[in-house]
Amino acid sequence: MRLLGILPCLFLAVLSSPKVDANDTFKVSYYEHPAAFIFIGIIRETYTQLGIETEFVKLPSEQRLLMLNNGELDADFVARKNLNETYNSVVKVPVPLVEADLVIFCAQDLPCSGDILNDPLATIYADLGTLTVLNAVFGIDVQAQVGNLESEQTMTQLFESGRINYYVAEIVHGGKFQQINAPHNTHVIGTTEGYHHVHQRHAHLVPQIEKALLRVLKKD
Repeated sequence: MRLLGILPCLFLAVLSSPKVDANDTFKVSYYEHPAAFIFIGIIRETYTQLGIETEFVKLPSEQRLLMLNNGELDADFVARKNLNETYNSVVKVPVPLVEADLVIFCAQDLPCSGDILNDPLATIYADLGTLTVLNAVFGIDVQAQVGNLESEQTMTQLFESGRINYYVAEIVHGGKFQQINAPHNTHVIGTTEGYHHVHQRHAHLVPQIEKALLRVLKKD
């Protein structure tokens, strides 16, 4: 008779536990960013609480999202809030992980406003992820000439040496950012939020990931 009382509890425990093989390792993508290490730490601890090992894979900003959508990865560390409007095989964990400003960095003696994005005579550098955010989140169809550089450190170095006059980057609120050792001006295009995403095959884990992520963020 006691066994009958225990069985429902065991059944509920099985239902509530993450459906991941104990030997599985989640492949989580990230891209080069001065604050990347902060989010890698948060995501690693989140999955550790669920008993899931993680392997972090550094990839170019948009390539990682395409690979996640194709099922070649299990998750991405943090991406734009409306990612599933572009990639329909990803699922957002509904906890804002970060707020960031999208900022234009301008050489000191040049105009510095949002109008630069619409000037066909100007050349602006950014990584593909930032260019996508400009369009997908802020609805900006950039008319300026665009140079693609996937490394913010490289853009900063070129900017400091005077080889480029404008670049756009995301500056995380309260996080580390690339210092610029040259006179310059900035213009904030707007503020956006970033979220953790998983491939849709792991959609059943989202409630557990959400709870674990909230615990980790509260602790920090």
